[in-house]
Amino acid sequence: MDKVEKKEKQIVRVGFEISDIISIVTLICSGISLALFITTFVLALFINARQDFWFLVLTQLADFILS
Repeated sequence: MDKVEKKEKQIVRVGFEISDIISIVTLICSGISLALFITTFVLALFINARQDFWFLVLTQLADFILS
């Protein structure tokens, strides 16, 4: 009986460790995807702001040249 109980405890312990590893990996992957989403969002805003800035600069330059 002792050997069977020890084996069951080992199986439960290993299963628990595997589920811990899976949840840690899932947490890391979701953190990475969230960071990539935020980075993409910030870069899109930055690029859009730069395009607006350059558009404003070019229109002011064109107005200056034409006047």
